[in-house]
Amino acid sequence: MITEKEIREALATVKDPELGVNIVELGLIYGIEIEPGEVQIERTATSMACPIQEVLACEAGQAVYLKAGQEGLKVHVELVYDPPWSPEIASPEARKFLGIF
Repeated sequence: MITEKEIREALATVKDPELGVNIVELGLIYGIEIEPGEVQIERTATSMACPIQEVLACEAGQAVYLKAGQEGLKVHVELVYDPPWSPEIASPEARKFLGIF
């Protein structure tokens, strides 16, 4: 079974194309639940009006599915807005990259 660490590694391959930082470092991943044959990921967006929300959700699900290498694994990526994202929850490296100290 895939681990949370492996899921985070897979999600770290997905970059926000507008910001150039992966979704884990941006702090967009709010929760991960793993059950046999199923992974549930709660994520947010940098903005409610983010035009690439669906693209990032699709890329995140595919990255986890491919990392797991498990036929029939169901990966659900749910978009949530509570709490709202803010730059303060991004990693120190991401904030530095974005010029936010």
